[in-house]
Amino acid sequence: MYHIQNYNLRSQGKIQMIDTLNNNYFFKNIVVDVKNEKFAGSDVRIAFNKNIFDNDNNDPRLVANSAIVSKNKTIIQKGIFTTCKRNDEKCPPWQMGASQITHDKKKKTIYYKKAWLKVYDIPIMYFPKFFHPDPTVKRQSGFLMPSITNSSTIGTAINLPYYFALADHKDLTLKPKIYYNENSVIQTEYRHVTKRSKTILDASFSRGYKNTSSTKTDGSRNHLFLNSKINLDSEYFEESNAEINIQRTSNDTYLRTHNIDTNLVDSKNTILENILDYNFVKDDMFLNISASVFEDL
Repeated sequence: MYHIQNYNLRSQGKIQMIDTLNNNYFFKNIVVDVKNEKFAGSDVRIAFNKNIFDNDNNDPRLVANSAIVSKNKTIIQKGIFTTCKRNDEKCPPWQMGASQITHDKKKKTIYYKKAWLKVYDIPIMYFPKFFHPDPTVKRQSGFLMPSITNSSTIGTAINLPYYFALADHKDLTLKPKIYYNENSVIQTEYRHVTKRSKTILDASFSRGYKNTSSTKTDGSRNHLFLNSKINLDSEYFEESNAEINIQRTSNDTYLRTHNIDTNLVDSKNTILENILDYNFVKDDMFLNISASVFEDL
């Protein structure tokens, strides 16, 4: 039903709307304010474009009691969000629910009030207030998308990464991994880029197993990875570069057990590489000096 005087369109039933980002909105009741370019609806389901989080294997979606959508802001009441792949027979591995979710499109930030993080429908963590950048933001401090990891040795863990945009040329990601029955793993990745260098430093620490056995030995665990590529910009050479690569872990099975994947090393890779490399070019002369140490885990 369309009201000419109020410029309002009202509808009931199975209603579907698609926005310019190819997100699908489903409502049972909706009121569209044509003049002010906003709409409100109840019994809301939103199926987001799969590419919104750069992972085609996920199914980002949201259900809520109601939603008010305008040009600059979206307000959702009693909403539940997850990116987990859809499985109609089971609850998603993780979901974030809140009494109110607000998407400020100008600030490109999503705010939550009275939010609960649940893993397999079990409440894990409560946030009175919580926020993170929306998916269109490339660099802004805030929480990143959580994820679930499973291990036959130490069980299920929730990953809660937080991104710090320290400056245009450097940033840091703190990635705590919280287990149900084991000590947490704290991991951080620091990236620093200058005009002549690019450096990545990745490290983690765990207090070790809560309950030790013949296979679960006592003691803390840690790893340290460093890669730095430097343009020496020597006036004596046309080209002059150096690279330093350090990969160390305190325990042979630590990376695989905790599924520690970084920009520098894959947890499934059992070879650690420690390299010092230098090369220069001048006229028709080229020299490369390299020293390498490999460790087989």
